[in-house]
Amino acid sequence: ERSLVRNLTAQNSASPGHAARLQAARRAYEAFEARLYATHPALQVHRADVPALTVADCAALLPNARAALVKYMTTKDTTYMFVVTKPAAPAGAAPRLVVYPIPVKALDLAARVRGFREHLAARDLGFADEARALYATLVKPAQRELAGKDTLVLVPDGVLWELPFQALQPQADRYLIEDLAISYAPSLTVLREMIRSKPRRRTQETLLAFGNPALEAAPSSTLPDRGAEFTPLPEAERQVRALGELYGRDARVYVGAAARETLVKAEAPHARILHLATHGVV
Repeated sequence: ERSLVRNLTAQNSASPGHAARLQAARRAYEAFEARLYATHPALQVHRADVPALTVADCAALLPNARAALVKYMTTKDTTYMFVVTKPAAPAGAAPRLVVYPIPVKALDLAARVRGFREHLAARDLGFADEARALYATLVKPAQRELAGKDTLVLVPDGVLWELPFQALQPQADRYLIEDLAISYAPSLTVLREMIRSKPRRRTQETLLAFGNPALEAAPSSTLPDRGAEFTPLPEAERQVRALGELYGRDARVYVGAAARETLVKAEAPHARILHLATHGVV
């Protein structure tokens, strides 16, 4: 479609009234594109033809005021850290964006990140010094914004995609994952479109538990032949029933013949906690 507009521009640039014809062509194209995206909204996402985010858009991606969003951008000489938070009070208060320039060159940062990963892979206890140093470089600048938060949404850039932020240490023998629940997103626009396209689900149960399934009722082709006997697990059944009583109406519990694989697949997406008290096969 855009090539059509360019062709019209080239063809009409030297003819009388070409500006009016070009403007009409552009309007026709924009109307066509609007109808196309209205009919097929997923197409706009697939083509990455989405509007840029504002600070308010970024804050809307956070689940609550206890979460913070951190976006990194690496350049040759400096890494920039963008921190978005939204205040708990007063209601309707504007979200906050703070930018921290981190004076570390891209090549130096890459060497530090890869060296840290090598220490972890080799199970070298000397990793702790670099875990604290990388925390001080990449996370500590935002300690004021992260105070009182329990969730961190990270959008890394470049070599930072190779860095396990959860293994960084704010202090000796304490990891960042102990202070913050950490999640990653490919980009802010991708995160927004993922949230938008997420299908609406029914009210989410807190617990989904399966115990002591009736394995003798399962087709023999679905059970691995390891020479093991799958005997009943009455204690597992009592365990999940007790959990069901503990969580009350926010729980769904299946035992015996009702604990079927098809139900696991159908119900698991609607539960926050999945508990399987069954035989395990490796």
